[in-house]
Amino acid sequence: MSATHFSRRAALATLAGGALMVPSITRAATVADWTPYFPNITRGGLHFSTDARQLTWWAPGGTISRVMTSAVPRSEDLTRRGSTEIVRKQRNPSWSPTPDMLAKNPDIRPTPGGAPDNPLGSYALYFDWTYYAVHGTNNPDSVGTAASSGCFRLAAEDIEFLYYTVQVGTPVVVS
Repeated sequence: MSATHFSRRAALATLAGGALMVPSITRAATVADWTPYFPNITRGGLHFSTDARQLTWWAPGGTISRVMTSAVPRSEDLTRRGSTEIVRKQRNPSWSPTPDMLAKNPDIRPTPGGAPDNPLGSYALYFDWTYYAVHGTNNPDSVGTAASSGCFRLAAEDIEFLYYTVQVGTPVVVS
């Protein structure tokens, strides 16, 4: 019996005549260099490049990496740069407006977790910076643009991958 690997994406591409869009995940032929961002990679790492609108994830040890397209803050005054870490993970996170958002629009209301109009999507990984996280989105077209109020938005399959792969305590660098 031959070892055949079934890929749902390959099967759908065949059925669609190869007309499926390229996924938001790009995989380099070589592992991305983590040394400009982290002194070591024993816990893995996440680097957000606001200029490239990309997130690079490294597995612990740095031997595997994955590059994902990300939405970034829509203005420089909303962008925080530096080092932090993942301090909490949440499935079906609830969303609440920040004080700045409420000052601009006092009628804005929180959105419960799991709601289809939740701007955080289905998963969120929170930084050690108040109001900052990497999360999914209810607006997939915003991924790859400067559209957020400070957080980083990912496509659904990318944030789900991170949710199940990244551990609390993973270092994060935003540049």
